[in-house]
Amino acid sequence: MAQLTKKSLYLGGSHRFRWWRFKMIPLGVWILAVILGIVLSSRKVSTIDVAGIIETRDVSVISLQEGKMQNLLVDLFDPVEKNQTLALLDDASLKSEFRILESRIGKLRFEWEEKKNQWEPSVQDASDETALTKLNELKAHLDFAERNILRHIDAYNRERMGLLLKRQKCLVDEKIGGTELYDALKSEMDSISDRMKSHEETLSLLKNKLEESRQRSGNQGTKIEPEKMKWIQAFEENILNSENRTNLLLEKKNTLEIRAPLSGFVSRIFLKTGDPVLTGNPILVIVGGGTVKATAYIKEDQFMDVALGAEAKVFSRIHPDEIATAQVVKIGPQMEETPMRLWRFSSVPEWGLPVVIGDLPFQHFKPGEMVDIRISGKTP
Repeated sequence: MAQLTKKSLYLGGSHRFRWWRFKMIPLGVWILAVILGIVLSSRKVSTIDVAGIIETRDVSVISLQEGKMQNLLVDLFDPVEKNQTLALLDDASLKSEFRILESRIGKLRFEWEEKKNQWEPSVQDASDETALTKLNELKAHLDFAERNILRHIDAYNRERMGLLLKRQKCLVDEKIGGTELYDALKSEMDSISDRMKSHEETLSLLKNKLEESRQRSGNQGTKIEPEKMKWIQAFEENILNSENRTNLLLEKKNTLEIRAPLSGFVSRIFLKTGDPVLTGNPILVIVGGGTVKATAYIKEDQFMDVALGAEAKVFSRIHPDEIATAQVVKIGPQMEETPMRLWRFSSVPEWGLPVVIGDLPFQHFKPGEMVDIRISGKTP
């Protein structure tokens, strides 16, 4: 009896074990698989594969002043740096104003000589002595102003000559330009540089002389006759006006230089040397370097999965090995017709939501190039 009971219990336990093994364990595994599937599907990141186009950063360079193209300092496809001088407008009017300024200084010198010849023989008292001392101070100021104006004019010519010399050297290196013009420009450049050294040395001496003259005038306490004082003040004002005029002309020279607004490459040139330049009309076009952007168009059933900052891998079609990782930096507000180059069939227009992929290395992608883009979608 005891043996039967023991056997019965054993058989019953074995039956329950088989039932647990063949029923409950598979059910548990199935439930676990469902849970894992739900968790994994919730973490799954979709990807969007689209074609895009590298944007062209074309910047038209214009002039803010009318004139005539005197020198074009770049050629087609030349690399340029930001603020580099690209072209020079004719500066005949500026040089004419410089000559007028020099003649004005000459006229002031003639007036001073006349007044000296008039005042010097008639010195009778301390007031006349003070007036003559002040007259000598004006002469020192006039000498300094004249030399300083000549220095500014030569500095302007040297700067302009340096640009022409640099351009001519490039042409000589490229076997386009002759060495005769380069040698002539170099000789003139050296001559201007020698004059500049002389200006600096002379200005240092004239500045000391002017300070000494002002000190002597300040030490004399006797008042000058009103009529003489009126002339002295007017003469000194004329010297100051000439100096101020020089500064205005130097500012004007900047409008005669066409500079690059950004670094890049010259892609188009509209004018040549000698052509008239009109205000606001483009002179040339620069394609910006540095970084570029790509524009892609997302289909209607996918654009809800795109978010700002999403990772995007960009594959070059020209160089398949070139792959860049960037981000979605802009998302358009509405669906737009895609460029014809991106249509699968040339006769069937396609629409999409424009997105911009930013900060791609310029050296890996060319503006206008078609690329393949893989965008990481939102995590559900």
